[in-house]
Amino acid sequence: MAARKRPAAVLDAGHGHATAQHQQSPTCCKRSRASIGSTDDYEKVARLGKGGFGVVHRMRHRVTKKNVAVKFLSSPDVEDLEREARFLEACDGNPYVVGFEGLLCDPATGDTAGLVMEYVEASSLHSLLWDRRSDPPLPESTVRDFMWKLLTGAEKMHGHDRHIVHRDIKPANILVGRNGELVKICDLGLAMSMSGWPPYNRAGTTSYMAPEMILGKKDYAAQVDTWSIGCVFAELLTGKTMFKGYLEDDDEDKTKNDIRQ
Repeated sequence: MAARKRPAAVLDAGHGHATAQHQQSPTCCKRSRASIGSTDDYEKVARLGKGGFGVVHRMRHRVTKKNVAVKFLSSPDVEDLEREARFLEACDGNPYVVGFEGLLCDPATGDTAGLVMEYVEASSLHSLLWDRRSDPPLPESTVRDFMWKLLTGAEKMHGHDRHIVHRDIKPANILVGRNGELVKICDLGLAMSMSGWPPYNRAGTTSYMAPEMILGKKDYAAQVDTWSIGCVFAELLTGKTMFKGYLEDDDEDKTKNDIRQ
């Protein structure tokens, strides 16, 4: 039987999210383990989430029965998946970032088709807070433990041997167990490497976006993630989003003026 075509191992940040334009490829991310099989090797079990990027399914290997989470993009451009795979692989060993398993290829074309991650028995922090919207605030001890894990995970991402900035830390991109015993940062689709020289573009979700990024600063640092984590911290304590993201150009101008003042 002919060997399957190995997915391209090129990491190019050039075709990202609407809020993430061209960036330097991360020097920390070398050629990955790439393909671990084809989509035919797995069966869909359930849909875990859906968004503008595409969809994430819980899938099970037909032989080993191992459960994984597989991300499929709505865009036909596979470079986004391969790019995110490099960042996830660079975070290998970080217990507070969802684990990288490999890439699935299309059995017909051999092209990259899906990003395979560890399956985590947890909901997003966004879902948890929504379910608790009528309940008392989370206990201080739970919030303290949660924040320690989140900050430790971010610190390991930002470390001198990785230099990765997530740029979209928010409740929807944090997996958490019911009692806060499990915390995993996920969705590195907008991540970038600080190993490259600026200019850096604006990226992320405005409600959790650092002021310097909103103002268009091109040489921001990893502290943009710290701001986002601070917004998550406030939301854990109050159950409410701290800042409301602008939707129209006029709102954006007003937001920028408010920041400057």
